[in-house]
Amino acid sequence: MAQCSRITHLINEKKYQEAEIELEKIKKEITNKRHPKYLLGWWFLQKGDINFAKGRYKQAKNQYVRVLDIALQDGTDPVLIYMGYYNCTCVSMQLEDVESAQSYIDKGLDFLTTNRGRPDKEMRRHRVRLLLLSAELSVRDDQLGKAEKLLSQIKGIIDSIPDTEYEMVQYSVVSGMLNFKQGNLLDAELYLTGAMKLMKHYKLESHIDEGNVLYFLGRVNIELGRLDKAIGCLKQAIKIDESRPQSLWRDSTRLEKVYLTLAYIDKQEYSKAVQCCDAIISSLNRLPEMSPDQKNTLKKIIETRKNLLKKGGSEYFQRHPSQGSMKK
Repeated sequence: MAQCSRITHLINEKKYQEAEIELEKIKKEITNKRHPKYLLGWWFLQKGDINFAKGRYKQAKNQYVRVLDIALQDGTDPVLIYMGYYNCTCVSMQLEDVESAQSYIDKGLDFLTTNRGRPDKEMRRHRVRLLLLSAELSVRDDQLGKAEKLLSQIKGIIDSIPDTEYEMVQYSVVSGMLNFKQGNLLDAELYLTGAMKLMKHYKLESHIDEGNVLYFLGRVNIELGRLDKAIGCLKQAIKIDESRPQSLWRDSTRLEKVYLTLAYIDKQEYSKAVQCCDAIISSLNRLPEMSPDQKNTLKKIIETRKNLLKKGGSEYFQRHPSQGSMKK
C-alpha cells in the first residue's frame, strides 16, 4: 500500500507518466495469487485516476467499473467499494450520463447505510461526498429544491465531524452554483469566492475543479454587469481547462468561450468576440464525444455569428436582439 500512496502523490502532482511507470512496476506483483484480490482493485482505481485526470473518461469508467466488480466480489475492503461507487459517479457526470451517475450515488449511499464495518466518522465523511455529488447533479438538472434540501442535510453532517476542509470547499462550490441558478447573485458570489479562498488556503487546487468555480464566477459577474472582472475569470477558467490534455468539450471549455464571447459583445469589443468564435471553431476538432454532423452543425452556427460580428455590432443585434443582454 506504500507504493499506492506514492502513486497517488504522483497523480496529485500531475506527474502522470511517472505514475503510470510505477503502476506497471507493481502490476505483476499485485496480480500474483498470493496477494489479496482487493490490491488489484486499488491498482485499477489508480489506473482510472490517471485516465480521469488526463480526460480519458471512457477508459477511466471502464477501470472504475472493474474496481467495483473486484471490490464487491472480494467484500473485504469497504473503502474500496465506496471509492468504486464515488469514482463511477464522477466519471458518469463527466460523460453527461445522469442516469448512471444517480444510480451509482443511490447504490453507494445504500452501501454506506448497511455497512457497519468502519468507524461511523469515516462513513459519514463518505456519505457527505456522495451527497455533494447528488446535490451538484440536482443543480445541473435544475432540480433546485432537491439540491437545497441536500445541501441543508450536508451542512449538518459536516458540522458534526472534524477535518472537513475538502467537503466545506465542495459545499461552498455547489451552494454557489445553486444560488446562481436561483438568481441570488450576491450570495452566489460570496460562496464561490469563499470556495476559492479556502481552496488556496488548504492547498486543494489539485482536488477541486478550480476551472468550474471560475466559470461560475464569470457568469455571476456578467449578470452583475462587471464585464472586465467576468472576462478575467473566464480567461483563467479557459487557461486551466485547456491545460488538461484530451479533455471533453464540457470539461475543457464548459461554455467559457461562449460566455467570454458574449461578455465582449456587451462591451462592444466585436473584434475580440470574433477571435473567441475562431477559438471555439478550432477547438471542435478536439471533441471526441461529438459526431461529425454535430460538429459541422455547431461550426455553421458559430460561423454565422462570427460573420455578423465582423460587420459590426449594430447589424448583429438587429438580427439577434436577445444577445444584447446577459439576463435570462
